[in-house]
Amino acid sequence: MVVDDHRLLAEALASALKLRGHRVLAAAAPTAGSAELVVSRAPEVCLFGTASPAAPGVFDPIVRIVQERPQVAVVVLGPVPSPRGIAAAFAAGAAGYVRHDERIEGVERAMLKARAGRAPSPRSSCAVPSRSCSTRRSSPTTRAAGCCGC
Repeated sequence: MVVDDHRLLAEALASALKLRGHRVLAAAAPTAGSAELVVSRAPEVCLFGTASPAAPGVFDPIVRIVQERPQVAVVVLGPVPSPRGIAAAFAAGAAGYVRHDERIEGVERAMLKARAGRAPSPRSSCAVPSRSCSTRRSSPTTRAAGCCGC
């Protein structure tokens, strides 16, 4: 399942995933009302896109999803403007965090890791394997949050 603040992005990502052989239960927007849909459909993975991860309450739907459907792995797609946004995603119960400018292969890796229960921890929030991780893009801010900036 794909939810995003912007319907066009949710639908585009859902289409790309379908073309790559993934079963997508739904694409929805906005994220504020997504918890009900995710809880009712119970997907294996929910991709939760947000443009403002540091905004108050933006991850409240994730808290509800994790409480009511703990088997659903939520992977957040968003920018890396500050470590607080990344930390807030993990504090809400997200299984992973992927930059929203990542290639589709990076999103797929994060989905597979989250589904397998090997999702990144808050100390290591990079959603791609270290052998393909591009640490040259990291900044002191993202490294302080435990993310390489991939």
